[in-house]
Amino acid sequence: MEKRKFKKKKSFGDKGEERGLPVRKKACRFCVDKELRIDYKDAKALRPYISEGEKITPSRISGLCSYHQRRVTEAIKRARILGIVSFSPVQKALI
Repeated sequence: MEKRKFKKKKSFGDKGEERGLPVRKKACRFCVDKELRIDYKDAKALRPYISEGEKITPSRISGLCSYHQRRVTEAIKRARILGIVSFSPVQKALI
């Protein structure tokens, strides 16, 4: 009896390697520029790490390393408690 040969399925996360596109890992903004500081009082600096639905963006999208992702998350949560950054888009509309 002959064995069946199965085709290898392509994964969705190939990131363009097979298509000939260059693959580059995102560099952490805070690791590259040592002058940048994470401060919960600076809402303008935290804005890129909050989505339109007021959710904290994951590190795979923001490009931060795990150390700085935790620090940014902590700063956003502190700013939310103090009222510097809103918890939800509905709160944002009321302000």
